[in-house]
Order: sequence, then C-alpha cells, then structure tokens
Amino acid sequence: MQYVFYAPAVLGERFLLFARNNLGWPVASGFRTPLSDEWSLALLLFNWFCYAALGFLAGLKLGGVLWKER
Repeated sequence: MQYVFYAPAVLGERFLLFARNNLGWPVASGFRTPLSDEWSLALLLFNWFCYAALGFLAGLKLGGVLWKER
C-alpha cells in the first residue's frame, strides 16, 4: 500500500538516499530515520502536490468530455 499512496515520496526518498550515498550530496539524516524531518516533510508535501495535480488533470479531462457531450 505504501507504493500506491506514497509513490512520489518513496521514489524521492530513494533518490535522495542514492544521491547522498553515491554522489556525495549533502542530504541530512534524521535521528532514527534515513532523512531529516525537513526532507520527510518536503517529500510528503511533494507527494500531496503530485496527487492533487493528477486529480486536477483527471477532473479537467473528465469535465471536458462531459461538457462536449452536451
């Protein structure tokens, strides 16, 4: 279920961990988590933005189809 609802956040977390470990990017780690609280919050907001944009675009598409039928 984590990949269904949090796919952008999970992929973003994996990318940041890859960048920190292999590319030497200065990504802060948390106390008990692989990323700091700021990065986790940013990824959660990014996740919500992605799904809001997806819902908005689906609504535009569906609304356009229904509007053309009238």
